[in-house]
Amino acid sequence: MILEIIRQAIEIKLRCNTETPLISPGEYCCACGMALRILGNPSGLLEEARKMETISQLREKLDPVFEKALEAQPEEATQNRRLFHMLLHSRAEGPVTEEIRPLFDPPGSGA
Repeated sequence: MILEIIRQAIEIKLRCNTETPLISPGEYCCACGMALRILGNPSGLLEEARKMETISQLREKLDPVFEKALEAQPEEATQNRRLFHMLLHSRAEGPVTEEIRPLFDPPGSGA
């Protein structure tokens, strides 16, 4: 149930008219999984991300990917642009625990 609430929070943040940063490791992992799926899982990064232990490790590896993706998004792709922006300006920090790892996966995939 908690995982579903986190997923819903990300959906709300993507539609919100004001900037709403990612503030928890769970939110970051969920948004990260969404973004990597949108990008077609370049170089198998989603599998690599699932194995990382901290948000700082994820950001070190993925921020350059998300920066390029944000630059490449057309202006009309507002939700995608917002997603990449949220990831790049996240306030989340801390460990990626086993409890939140399922958030990398899409809803309904067993998480």
